Formats: sequence, structure tokens, C-alpha cells
Amino acid sequence: MRLEDLRQRRVGIVGFGREGQSVARKLLNFGPAGPVPVFCETPPVSPQQWPEQELDLRVGPLADQPLTEMQVLVCSPGVSIYRPEIQAAKDAGVTLTSSTALWFAEARSAPVIGVTGTKGKSTTCKLIEHLLVAAGRRVGLGGNIGIPVWELPPADVYVVELSSYQLSLYAGGADVVLLTNLFPEHLDWHGGVDCYYRDKLNIFRDGFRCGFVNGRDPVTMERTSTMAGLELFNAEPGWIVRPSGIYHGLQRRWDYPDWRLKGEHNAANLAAALSAVDALEVDLQPGVDALPSFRGLPHRLQRVGQRHGVQWIDDSISTTPQTTLAALMALSGQELVVIVGGHDRGLDWEPVARHLAAHPVRCLVLNGANRERVSAAMARYCPDQPLVECEDLDQAVFQAQRRRPPSGAILLSPGAPSYDQFSSFEERGRRFLRLLETAGSD
Repeated sequence: MRLEDLRQRRVGIVGFGREGQSVARKLLNFGPAGPVPVFCETPPVSPQQWPEQELDLRVGPLADQPLTEMQVLVCSPGVSIYRPEIQAAKDAGVTLTSSTALWFAEARSAPVIGVTGTKGKSTTCKLIEHLLVAAGRRVGLGGNIGIPVWELPPADVYVVELSSYQLSLYAGGADVVLLTNLFPEHLDWHGGVDCYYRDKLNIFRDGFRCGFVNGRDPVTMERTSTMAGLELFNAEPGWIVRPSGIYHGLQRRWDYPDWRLKGEHNAANLAAALSAVDALEVDLQPGVDALPSFRGLPHRLQRVGQRHGVQWIDDSISTTPQTTLAALMALSGQELVVIVGGHDRGLDWEPVARHLAAHPVRCLVLNGANRERVSAAMARYCPDQPLVECEDLDQAVFQAQRRRPPSGAILLSPGAPSYDQFSSFEERGRRFLRLLETAGSD
């Protein structure tokens, strides 16, 4: 479905965050039948002023809204399409689409790289941008990474990060697509792990030119085993980043980069980025030469300061146990006090606990709504791991400082969303930084 198809139809928007407001500006140029209804359960934050004759903002429970009277609903990522109210509209014949799906349906001359995965997608997108810019390309970077796709400027290449929410209604359109990995996440939005994986795998809908999957991620390999036309990264014969260098298959192409990102997961992200850029037949040499200047993204194993000889590392982006495990492996060999915990989504902490049984840290500081779940996993699989339980992040940082090692690091890698205490992982990371600033100087 394209914007042109919405002329003179009854179109409603569900949710009115930044993406909803962005697509509303496009919809109004195509003359839907009457003012466009916008259905929100809570008032939008700082909405722009819209003429009443163009937009009809309706605030209240979705169950009380006339969704079934629409012909098309443009659904925002913040509202699950699996909610009963949305599914009832679909069953009544209402067409569901999204801002992202409408953008991909439009014809454009520049190629589009679509990136998804449970973790690593933002870093991979930024690496792709870095490689392309070094090669002299204008890059439009957006999607889930922060800039709505309709607001992207003209570019030589578009790089679009796609969340599972956005992919639930994706109907294809990217030229190069890649999947970094798969772990259970966002199960409350999707209603279960199978639906979450299915929506993620929508990125491989018909029409892409090149598709890449992580050859060392077992869940990805299992779930894509019957799909044709996919190539591997992080495994032969594709791009691989090893401690001994950067390889394409068995051929060593460059030395291991002198860059700031550490850990096997970041090596996999770089292999994914190289694959996507190489698929566009762009010269990789300038980008590889520029890797030492790549700074990564905030709240992703970011060293934010030092106090009393101890590094403080902000990995607030970590919202699953698997990402906490990746952080522990990336910092292997350092003496650590690790702060974990947050919103409880019922995820399994056994892999982290088994790792700690073999590689204990100085202290594990638990906080947040899921601390009892994490504590139970530790008691079962690594009972000798020293730990302390706290209610919130402020208490956790205080306890971490009391137990800090003579050297090494205090690592915030929650392995859980922030919603029990904060509005976002960014806010949680900023709070961690403020607590560092009040911790005193060396």
C-alpha cells in the first residue's frame, strides 16, 4: 500500500508519538476523506499544533474508539497490533499498515539497507553509515534508531534500523537486509516468542536483493534454515572479524582494527556492516581505514569515567540477559562489580548464572523488579557468586561503590528494560552518569 492509495479513504492513526506525527504530515498531503482521526490512550507529548479541520485527536481507551469504522489504520510502534481492539478492526476488514511500511512502498532511486536483530542493530547501522561516509557516500540513517523515515533527507544510500514492532507490518522494500541475531524480547508486545521471531523474520519478505544472517547465532540459523537466497556473515564463506584480522571466507584482508569497540558481539556487528556495504559494491578500504575514529553509541559498553582507580562502564542498552552475558565476555579478565536488574519480563537468567559459575565477578548487585528472579537463578547455578540485593539503581550504585575492586570496573549492564524505574534505557544511563559525578574524584 502506497500513500497514493489512501486518497479519499477513511484513514486513522493509532498512537501519536514522533513516528505517528511524522506520517500524519505526509497523509494530509494525500487528502484522506475528512479530518484524520488520531487514536491515543494518553495525550501525546508536546504535539505540534494541527488545524482541527485536518486532524481529529481523540484521547481515551482504544476499546472506546471507532476503529472498525476506518478503512485503513496506520499503526504506530508503541501500540501492539496484537491487541484485541486492533485485531477486531482487522477482522472487520480494516487494512493495517504503518509509517515504515508506507515509506518502503514508495519508489526511490537510492538503495536501502534494512537492519534488524534483537541486539546489535543500532551499532551495526552506525558502522554501515561510518563505512559508507568514509567511501564518500551521502547516508540517510533513520528508522528505529531515532529519525523517522519520512524525515530523512535525500541520500545516496538509506540505512534503516527496523524494530520487531515496525517489522510486524513490513511488506518488503529494502534492497539489502540483514539480521544480527535472535533472542527472546518484547514478548508482551508480540504475545510470545514465536510471534516475535516471526515478525523479525519479516525482514526477509520477497523483493530484497541480498540478505544476510549471523552464521554463529544458533537461533537465527535454525529459524532461517528453510529460507532461500540468504548469505552468511560472521562465518565462512562470508565476512568474519577474528582477533587475527578481518577475513572474507578464508582470505585475510586486513589486520584486526585498532578501534574502541570490544567483544565478540561487536566483531559480529562489524562483519554484518562489511557484508551490507560490500553488497552495494562500495570500496571497503576507506571505511576500514577509518574504523579507529568510530566511537560507538552512548550506553553501549561506554566508559563514562573513573573514580578511585575504577572504571565506570555504562551498558544501559542491555535489556536481555544475553546482552549482559556479552558484556561480561567482552570485559573478561577484568575485576568487576556488575549491576543488573530492572523490569521483569520473565526472561531466563540461566546462561548468565552458568557463566558466573565458571567466571565469577567480585560482586553482583541486583536491583529492580526482577531481582528475585535473578537471585533465584544465581542460587541455583552459581551459589558461591557474591551478590547483594537492592530496590533501585541509586542503592545499587551505592552498594557497588562499597564493594569496588582496587582496580577494574563498575559495570551497569542491567539485562532488563528500565520501565520499573525509568522511562527509557537512556534515562537510566544518564542517572548512572549523574551518580558517577557525585561519587567524588580520584
